[in-house]
Amino acid sequence: MANKQLDMVIRMARERRDEAAQRLADGQAAVRAAQEQVQQLTQYQQMYLEQNQTASMQGISVQNLAQARQFIGELSNLINAQGNVVADREREVEALAEVWREASRYQQAVEKLAELRQSEATAVLEKREQQQLDDLFSQRMGYLKD
Repeated sequence: MANKQLDMVIRMARERRDEAAQRLADGQAAVRAAQEQVQQLTQYQQMYLEQNQTASMQGISVQNLAQARQFIGELSNLINAQGNVVADREREVEALAEVWREASRYQQAVEKLAELRQSEATAVLEKREQQQLDDLFSQRMGYLKD
């Protein structure tokens, strides 16, 4: 009975660890996606700046120049906001990593307990078998003396 209960606890601990690992992987994917968005926005801003500089050398109206600067400022704000998203996701991933580490430690501890219980049960069984052999030997030795 105790083995079945311990097996169930081990199974649940493994499931908990596996679920934590999946959440961690999902969180890491979210960090990568957020970082890629920052990179894409930065590349777009750089490309837009280069195009704007080329256009300004060829002559551009003051209104178009003001609109371009405003757009570049908006892109900068988006890049900063997305950088904050990356930082938030990284903090979430660190928390998820700690949950996974704790679930792994718990699962390992439960498995270690199961191994210890199995070793103890094996030792008890071996002791019982040895006692039976000793008793059998004593009985046979008694018959031989008679």
